[in-house]
Amino acid sequence: MEGQPVTPPRILRVRTRPSSASLSAEALVARLLWARKGTGRPVTWDDFRRARESRQGGLDIDPATFRVLLETVPPDPGFCWRDHPFRPGFQDAEGREYEVLATSSDRIDLLRDDGVTGYSSHQEFKEFFTPLHHRNQSSG
Repeated sequence: MEGQPVTPPRILRVRTRPSSASLSAEALVARLLWARKGTGRPVTWDDFRRARESRQGGLDIDPATFRVLLETVPPDPGFCWRDHPFRPGFQDAEGREYEVLATSSDRIDLLRDDGVTGYSSHQEFKEFFTPLHHRNQSSG
């Protein structure tokens, strides 16, 4: 097992945000209420309808049910949490560690050592991140 890290990966609590299309009608209304909280602007049926346009199957409630949900559902951002075994491979200039979660043609999804997720373009990644040299590897 030469070259393998000696210590197990650190587990990070990572916040994820499910797509609006995957939320139940109740959870979507809660997210919309959260988004408008403190703005003085009300959540409207058009807001709900626009958020559901990308959903296969379309609208799952009618305007009357929507109004009931507006009155009964508390605001909620609709985040989920998951435990993730953190395996960093890169660092930034400040020494923060990052794991590459996914790569596509236009971006690289990253997880930082504090559990915050984000992304970078391929060009930014080349400029701002360097490979992390594991201190626990044997020099063999």
